[in-house]
Amino acid sequence: MKTVGIICEYNPFHNGHKFHIQKAKEITGAENVVCVMSGSISQRGEVCVFDKWKRASDAVMNGADLVIELPEYYVLQGADIFSYGAVKLLNELGVVDCICFGSETGDISTLNKIADVSDSDDYNALVRKYMNEGKSYPLSCSLSLKEVCGIELKPNDMLGVSYIRAINKINSDIKPYCIKRELVDHNSDTSSGRFASASYIRNLLYDGKFTEAEKLVPYSIPQGTEVYDEEKMFNIIRYVISGISDEDFVGVRGMEPGLAQRIKNTLETTGSLEAFSEKVVTSRYTLSRIKRLIKCAMLNIDQGAELSYIRLLAFNDKGRALIRSIKEASNLILINKLADCSDDNIMLEWDINATSLSTYCLDNPEEGPDDYKISPVYVK
Repeated sequence: MKTVGIICEYNPFHNGHKFHIQKAKEITGAENVVCVMSGSISQRGEVCVFDKWKRASDAVMNGADLVIELPEYYVLQGADIFSYGAVKLLNELGVVDCICFGSETGDISTLNKIADVSDSDDYNALVRKYMNEGKSYPLSCSLSLKEVCGIELKPNDMLGVSYIRAINKINSDIKPYCIKRELVDHNSDTSSGRFASASYIRNLLYDGKFTEAEKLVPYSIPQGTEVYDEEKMFNIIRYVISGISDEDFVGVRGMEPGLAQRIKNTLETTGSLEAFSEKVVTSRYTLSRIKRLIKCAMLNIDQGAELSYIRLLAFNDKGRALIRSIKEASNLILINKLADCSDDNIMLEWDINATSLSTYCLDNPEEGPDDYKISPVYVK
């Protein structure tokens, strides 16, 4: 049976994601859906609004068969490394035939060609030129593609190109497909019928507008549901970062000396996450990059690591059959319960610590989830 892979964050899972899963199966002819999903912290460098087990089970209740966790080591990096980690993990499962992602153009042929161009020396030279002018990496990539190809790509297409480049880099047989994104743009601040962007829904949840949010997701959100809110742990962020030596802070993976000092100075002179966010960004350093670096520092991600495991989050009966196939096909360790694992896996340790860190975004951190106590969710 054919299996399609979906790279996702589901922060939170919404009606657009459900539609994506349905269309992915339709256009690829796949009978099985495997999702590789960010865990407790998203690629924006923000703690996700719901814990990873809830988000994974929401996906399985709405069309996915198996959800596995993308290690934070890959999540807390730029789009290229995020994409590489996700594609590599799907490839290592040994059961995934194709991937399907959302796209503003909906033209996989064009995206394949752009992926080839973006590996050229001319393109990379242009990216360096724009970055030397003080522009951010995402903007430099966008401007370079426009100059080389005459096309200005939007966020989902840019990410799709990163997925295709990753497939090419590891010489995988996985075939890419895309679905044209319609009705609502990435990070749109409006809704359209039953559809809205994840960022729009997150803001509704932060504001306690659960009734409005429920119209945009395929599950109920009872009044009083606690949402993970980073503003609650701003003082902890300030405390932890202030206690890290300048040398160690600069040593964080992806950090630059000037940016390290800027982050520290801004944290010292602002009293809220919102104020910090407004003050710290520049044309070169995006807020997402800064938040990722802060989380890397708090988790002590300061070195390289090799992917060695598959972390199960949620599955159904079809997912259980996929797990059996993965056990036969993959060389990676399949993790069901952490109690069965060794304690010397640094990449897994970062994932566990990310979950622990996320609990400080709750009113009562001690009541938050614990990786050692929660098993993968079986959805009947």
